[in-house]
Amino acid sequence: MRHDKHSDSRRVALCLLCLISSLAYADLKLISAEFLPAVFSAGMRVQVFARLELGSGFLPEGTLKPVNGVFGGTEPSIHAISLKKDGKYFLYTVAFTSWEPGQGELPPLPAGTEILPAISIMTASSLNEDASLPPPRAQREPEGVRLRVYFFVGMVLLAVSAGVFSVLALPKIASSFFARRTVKRTRKLFFRLLAELEKNAGSGPDSWLRLCSALRGYLGFRLESEAPTWQLPIPLAALTAREFSRLPCDSLPGSVHGEFAAILLRADTVRWAGRIDENILQAVRDIRRAVEKLETALSEKQLEIPVSSGGCQ
Repeated sequence: MRHDKHSDSRRVALCLLCLISSLAYADLKLISAEFLPAVFSAGMRVQVFARLELGSGFLPEGTLKPVNGVFGGTEPSIHAISLKKDGKYFLYTVAFTSWEPGQGELPPLPAGTEILPAISIMTASSLNEDASLPPPRAQREPEGVRLRVYFFVGMVLLAVSAGVFSVLALPKIASSFFARRTVKRTRKLFFRLLAELEKNAGSGPDSWLRLCSALRGYLGFRLESEAPTWQLPIPLAALTAREFSRLPCDSLPGSVHGEFAAILLRADTVRWAGRIDENILQAVRDIRRAVEKLETALSEKQLEIPVSSGGCQ
Protein backbone atom coordinates (compact mmCIF):
# COMPACT_ATOMS: atom_id res chain seq x y z
CA MET A 1 0.00 0.00 0.00
CA ARG A 2 2.88 2.37 0.83
CA HIS A 3 4.39 1.88 -2.60
CA ASP A 4 1.03 2.67 -4.26
CA LYS A 5 0.69 5.92 -2.27
CA HIS A 6 4.10 7.12 -3.49
CA SER A 7 3.20 6.25 -7.08
CA ASP A 8 -0.03 8.21 -6.81
CA SER A 9 1.82 11.19 -5.35
CA ARG A 10 4.29 11.22 -8.27
CA ARG A 11 1.43 11.03 -10.79
CA VAL A 12 -0.35 13.97 -9.16
CA ALA A 13 2.87 16.04 -9.11
CA LEU A 14 3.47 15.28 -12.80
CA CYS A 15 -0.07 16.32 -13.74
CA LEU A 16 0.31 19.57 -11.81
CA LEU A 17 3.66 20.24 -13.54
CA CYS A 18 2.14 19.68 -16.97
CA LEU A 19 -0.76 21.95 -16.07
CA ILE A 20 1.53 24.70 -14.86
CA SER A 21 3.78 24.35 -17.91
CA SER A 22 0.80 24.58 -20.26
CA LEU A 23 -0.19 27.81 -18.58
CA ALA A 24 3.36 29.17 -18.57
CA TYR A 25 4.05 28.29 -22.20
CA ALA A 26 1.69 31.10 -23.22
CA ASP A 27 4.49 33.61 -22.45
CA LEU A 28 7.53 31.31 -23.22
CA LYS A 29 7.98 30.13 -26.79
CA LEU A 30 10.67 27.75 -28.18
CA ILE A 31 12.06 29.34 -31.37
CA SER A 32 14.82 26.87 -32.38
CA ALA A 33 17.03 24.11 -31.01
CA GLU A 34 20.46 22.97 -32.27
CA PHE A 35 22.27 19.87 -31.03
CA LEU A 36 26.00 19.33 -30.71
CA PRO A 37 26.68 16.84 -32.14
CA ALA A 38 23.81 16.99 -34.56
CA VAL A 39 23.44 13.20 -34.60
CA PHE A 40 24.09 11.32 -31.38
CA SER A 41 23.60 7.86 -30.03
CA ALA A 42 22.81 6.44 -26.61
CA GLY A 43 25.46 7.08 -24.01
CA MET A 44 26.96 10.18 -25.70
CA ARG A 45 27.21 13.52 -23.87
CA VAL A 46 25.26 16.10 -25.92
CA GLN A 47 24.60 19.82 -25.73
CA VAL A 48 21.46 21.51 -27.02
CA PHE A 49 21.31 25.27 -27.69
CA ALA A 50 17.70 26.52 -27.73
CA ARG A 51 16.37 30.02 -28.32
CA LEU A 52 13.39 31.03 -26.22
CA GLU A 53 11.09 34.02 -26.76
CA LEU A 54 9.75 35.45 -23.53
CA GLY A 55 6.57 37.51 -23.45
CA SER A 56 5.64 39.30 -20.26
CA GLY A 57 7.30 36.82 -17.92
CA PHE A 58 10.71 36.83 -16.25
CA LEU A 59 13.62 34.32 -16.48
CA PRO A 60 16.78 34.37 -14.32
CA GLU A 61 20.18 34.39 -16.06
CA GLY A 62 23.07 32.11 -15.16
CA THR A 63 23.50 28.45 -14.32
CA LEU A 64 20.55 26.71 -12.79
CA LYS A 65 21.06 24.49 -9.81
CA PRO A 66 19.36 21.11 -9.65
CA VAL A 67 16.66 20.41 -7.15
CA ASN A 68 17.91 17.77 -4.68
CA GLY A 69 20.96 17.22 -6.94
CA VAL A 70 18.90 16.01 -9.94
CA PHE A 71 17.41 17.74 -13.00
CA GLY A 72 14.14 16.06 -13.82
CA GLY A 73 14.23 12.26 -14.03
CA THR A 74 16.87 9.70 -14.97
CA GLU A 75 16.12 9.56 -18.72
CA PRO A 76 17.72 11.46 -20.17
CA SER A 77 20.37 12.40 -17.61
CA ILE A 78 20.71 16.20 -17.45
CA HIS A 79 24.13 17.41 -16.34
CA ALA A 80 23.92 21.23 -16.55
CA ILE A 81 21.49 24.00 -17.51
CA SER A 82 22.23 27.66 -18.19
CA LEU A 83 20.19 30.68 -19.31
CA LYS A 84 21.60 33.80 -20.96
CA LYS A 85 19.90 36.92 -22.32
CA ASP A 86 20.59 37.33 -26.07
CA GLY A 87 18.81 40.42 -27.34
CA LYS A 88 15.10 39.82 -27.22
CA TYR A 89 15.70 36.05 -26.84
CA PHE A 90 17.04 33.81 -24.12
CA LEU A 91 19.75 31.23 -24.94
CA TYR A 92 18.76 28.03 -23.18
CA THR A 93 21.72 25.54 -23.00
CA VAL A 94 21.34 21.99 -21.70
CA ALA A 95 24.05 19.31 -21.38
CA PHE A 96 22.56 15.82 -21.22
CA THR A 97 23.06 12.14 -21.97
CA SER A 98 20.33 10.00 -23.50
CA TRP A 99 20.41 6.34 -22.62
CA GLU A 100 17.59 4.94 -24.78
CA PRO A 101 17.48 5.14 -28.59
CA GLY A 102 14.44 6.55 -30.32
CA GLN A 103 12.15 9.52 -29.83
CA GLY A 104 12.32 11.30 -26.49
CA GLU A 105 12.35 14.72 -24.89
CA LEU A 106 14.03 16.89 -22.36
CA PRO A 107 11.29 17.42 -19.77
CA PRO A 108 9.95 20.86 -18.82
CA LEU A 109 11.99 22.32 -15.96
CA PRO A 110 11.24 25.11 -13.49
CA ALA A 111 13.32 28.31 -13.77
CA GLY A 112 12.32 30.94 -11.26
CA THR A 113 8.62 31.63 -11.79
CA GLU A 114 8.63 30.17 -15.30
CA ILE A 115 8.64 26.61 -16.70
CA LEU A 116 11.19 25.92 -19.43
CA PRO A 117 9.56 24.13 -22.36
CA ALA A 118 10.23 20.52 -23.24
CA ILE A 119 12.63 19.85 -26.13
CA SER A 120 12.16 16.86 -28.42
CA ILE A 121 15.24 14.70 -29.02
CA MET A 122 15.98 11.79 -31.34
CA THR A 123 18.62 9.36 -30.09
CA ALA A 124 20.20 7.12 -32.68
CA SER A 125 20.98 3.51 -31.94
CA SER A 126 24.64 2.67 -31.47
CA LEU A 127 23.93 -0.59 -33.31
CA ASN A 128 22.96 0.28 -36.86
CA GLU A 129 21.89 -2.96 -38.47
CA ASP A 130 21.46 -1.43 -41.91
CA ALA A 131 24.91 0.04 -42.13
CA SER A 132 27.50 -2.15 -43.81
CA LEU A 133 30.98 -2.40 -42.38
CA PRO A 134 33.64 -0.57 -44.37
CA PRO A 135 36.34 -2.75 -45.93
CA PRO A 136 39.37 -3.23 -43.73
CA ARG A 137 42.21 -0.85 -44.40
CA ALA A 138 45.75 -2.00 -44.84
CA GLN A 139 47.73 -1.76 -41.64
CA ARG A 140 50.33 0.96 -41.74
CA GLU A 141 53.76 -0.07 -40.52
CA PRO A 142 55.90 2.44 -38.68
CA GLU A 143 58.92 3.56 -40.65
CA GLY A 144 61.88 1.20 -40.24
CA VAL A 145 59.93 -1.48 -38.35
CA ARG A 146 60.97 -4.25 -40.76
CA LEU A 147 64.62 -3.35 -40.41
CA ARG A 148 64.32 -3.44 -36.63
CA VAL A 149 62.51 -6.80 -36.76
CA TYR A 150 65.16 -8.28 -39.06
CA PHE A 151 67.89 -6.92 -36.79
CA PHE A 152 66.22 -8.39 -33.72
CA VAL A 153 65.78 -11.80 -35.37
CA GLY A 154 69.40 -11.69 -36.54
CA MET A 155 70.59 -10.92 -33.01
CA VAL A 156 68.52 -13.81 -31.63
CA LEU A 157 69.96 -16.21 -34.21
CA LEU A 158 73.46 -14.91 -33.49
CA ALA A 159 72.95 -15.44 -29.76
CA VAL A 160 71.68 -19.00 -30.34
CA SER A 161 74.61 -19.77 -32.66
CA ALA A 162 77.06 -18.34 -30.13
CA GLY A 163 75.50 -20.50 -27.42
CA VAL A 164 75.77 -23.66 -29.52
CA PHE A 165 79.32 -22.74 -30.50
CA SER A 166 80.34 -22.14 -26.89
CA VAL A 167 78.89 -25.48 -25.81
CA LEU A 168 80.37 -27.56 -28.66
CA ALA A 169 83.50 -25.83 -29.89
CA LEU A 170 84.72 -23.63 -27.06
CA PRO A 171 86.01 -26.46 -24.83
CA LYS A 172 88.06 -27.86 -27.73
CA ILE A 173 89.41 -24.43 -28.61
CA ALA A 174 90.33 -23.75 -24.98
CA SER A 175 91.99 -27.14 -24.66
CA SER A 176 93.97 -26.57 -27.87
CA PHE A 177 95.01 -23.10 -26.71
CA PHE A 178 96.31 -24.30 -23.34
CA ALA A 179 98.02 -27.26 -25.00
CA ARG A 180 99.90 -24.95 -27.41
CA ARG A 181 100.82 -22.68 -24.53
CA THR A 182 102.21 -25.61 -22.53
CA VAL A 183 104.21 -26.84 -25.55
CA LYS A 184 105.63 -23.37 -26.12
CA ARG A 185 106.72 -23.04 -22.49
CA THR A 186 108.24 -26.55 -22.41
CA ARG A 187 110.18 -25.86 -25.58
CA LYS A 188 111.43 -22.58 -24.10
CA LEU A 189 112.68 -24.34 -20.96
CA PHE A 190 114.38 -27.05 -23.03
CA PHE A 191 116.23 -24.54 -25.20
CA ARG A 192 117.23 -22.62 -22.07
CA LEU A 193 118.84 -25.81 -20.76
CA LEU A 194 120.65 -26.30 -24.06
CA ALA A 195 121.94 -22.73 -23.88
CA GLU A 196 123.17 -23.33 -20.32
CA LEU A 197 125.00 -26.50 -21.38
CA GLU A 198 126.64 -24.61 -24.24
CA LYS A 199 127.77 -21.89 -21.86
CA ASN A 200 129.02 -24.19 -19.09
CA ALA A 201 129.78 -27.30 -21.10
CA GLY A 202 131.77 -30.11 -19.64
CA SER A 203 132.84 -33.41 -21.16
CA GLY A 204 132.05 -35.49 -18.07
CA PRO A 205 129.24 -37.98 -17.58
CA ASP A 206 127.18 -35.52 -15.54
CA SER A 207 126.79 -33.07 -18.42
CA TRP A 208 125.86 -35.86 -20.80
CA LEU A 209 123.36 -37.21 -18.24
CA ARG A 210 121.65 -33.82 -17.96
CA LEU A 211 121.58 -33.50 -21.74
CA CYS A 212 120.08 -36.94 -22.36
CA SER A 213 117.55 -36.66 -19.50
CA ALA A 214 116.33 -33.34 -20.88
CA LEU A 215 116.16 -34.76 -24.41
CA ARG A 216 114.20 -37.83 -23.30
CA GLY A 217 111.80 -35.68 -21.27
CA TYR A 218 111.21 -33.24 -24.13
CA LEU A 219 110.67 -35.97 -26.74
CA GLY A 220 108.36 -37.90 -24.43
CA PHE A 221 106.28 -34.78 -23.75
CA ARG A 222 106.02 -33.81 -27.43
CA LEU A 223 105.06 -37.30 -28.54
CA GLU A 224 102.50 -37.55 -25.74
CA SER A 225 100.99 -34.17 -26.71
CA GLU A 226 100.65 -35.34 -30.32
CA ALA A 227 99.18 -38.78 -29.45
CA PRO A 228 97.78 -40.78 -31.12
CA THR A 229 99.19 -39.29 -34.35
CA TRP A 230 102.76 -39.88 -33.19
CA GLN A 231 103.14 -42.42 -30.45
CA LEU A 232 105.94 -44.90 -29.75
CA PRO A 233 104.97 -48.49 -28.98
CA ILE A 234 106.91 -48.21 -25.70
CA PRO A 235 107.35 -45.03 -23.60
CA LEU A 236 110.65 -43.34 -24.36
CA ALA A 237 111.74 -43.37 -20.72
CA ALA A 238 111.59 -47.19 -20.71
CA LEU A 239 113.87 -47.58 -23.76
CA THR A 240 117.65 -47.80 -23.60
CA ALA A 241 119.69 -45.95 -26.18
CA ARG A 242 120.30 -49.16 -28.14
CA GLU A 243 116.58 -50.10 -28.05
CA PHE A 244 115.66 -46.63 -29.23
CA SER A 245 118.12 -46.87 -32.11
CA ARG A 246 116.49 -50.10 -33.29
CA LEU A 247 113.10 -48.44 -33.77
CA PRO A 248 112.00 -47.76 -37.37
CA CYS A 249 113.60 -44.70 -38.98
CA ASP A 250 110.21 -43.03 -39.40
CA SER A 251 109.16 -43.52 -35.76
CA LEU A 252 109.50 -39.76 -35.25
CA PRO A 253 108.18 -37.01 -37.52
CA GLY A 254 110.70 -35.11 -39.59
CA SER A 255 112.97 -38.18 -40.00
CA VAL A 256 114.98 -37.20 -36.91
CA HIS A 257 115.00 -40.61 -35.24
CA GLY A 258 118.52 -41.39 -36.42
CA GLU A 259 119.92 -38.08 -35.14
CA PHE A 260 118.47 -38.49 -31.66
CA ALA A 261 119.50 -42.15 -31.50
CA ALA A 262 123.11 -41.24 -32.38
CA ILE A 263 123.24 -38.65 -29.58
CA LEU A 264 121.86 -41.13 -27.01
CA LEU A 265 124.42 -43.76 -28.08
CA ARG A 266 127.28 -41.25 -27.80
CA ALA A 267 126.11 -40.36 -24.31
CA ASP A 268 126.19 -44.06 -23.28
CA THR A 269 129.82 -44.37 -24.46
CA VAL A 270 130.76 -41.45 -22.23
CA ARG A 271 128.74 -42.58 -19.22
CA TRP A 272 129.47 -46.33 -19.30
CA ALA A 273 132.57 -46.79 -21.47
CA GLY A 274 134.48 -43.82 -20.06
CA ARG A 275 135.09 -42.18 -23.42
CA ILE A 276 136.16 -38.56 -23.01
CA ASP A 277 136.73 -37.37 -26.57
CA GLU A 278 133.00 -36.84 -27.34
CA ASN A 279 132.20 -33.16 -28.00
CA ILE A 280 129.07 -32.20 -26.03
CA LEU A 281 128.89 -28.76 -27.74
CA GLN A 282 128.45 -30.49 -31.08
CA ALA A 283 125.80 -32.74 -29.54
CA VAL A 284 123.90 -29.68 -28.27
CA ARG A 285 123.96 -28.10 -31.73
CA ASP A 286 122.83 -31.37 -33.31
CA ILE A 287 119.93 -31.62 -30.83
CA ARG A 288 118.84 -28.03 -31.50
CA ARG A 289 118.84 -28.65 -35.25
CA ALA A 290 116.94 -31.93 -34.92
CA VAL A 291 114.37 -30.36 -32.58
CA GLU A 292 113.73 -27.59 -35.13
CA LYS A 293 113.09 -30.24 -37.80
CA LEU A 294 110.79 -32.14 -35.39
CA GLU A 295 108.73 -29.01 -34.59
CA THR A 296 108.45 -28.11 -38.25
CA ALA A 297 107.13 -31.57 -39.06
CA LEU A 298 104.65 -31.44 -36.16
CA SER A 299 103.39 -28.01 -37.22
CA GLU A 300 102.47 -29.43 -40.63
CA LYS A 301 99.92 -31.65 -38.84
CA GLN A 302 100.78 -35.00 -40.37
CA LEU A 303 97.71 -37.14 -39.88
CA GLU A 304 98.90 -40.63 -40.75
CA ILE A 305 101.11 -42.74 -38.51
CA PRO A 306 103.97 -44.07 -40.62
CA VAL A 307 104.41 -47.82 -40.50
CA SER A 308 107.77 -49.44 -41.00
CA SER A 309 109.14 -52.85 -40.08
CA GLY A 310 112.86 -52.31 -40.21
CA GLY A 311 115.46 -50.22 -38.39
CA CYS A 312 117.50 -47.39 -39.76
CA GLN A 313 120.08 -48.30 -42.33
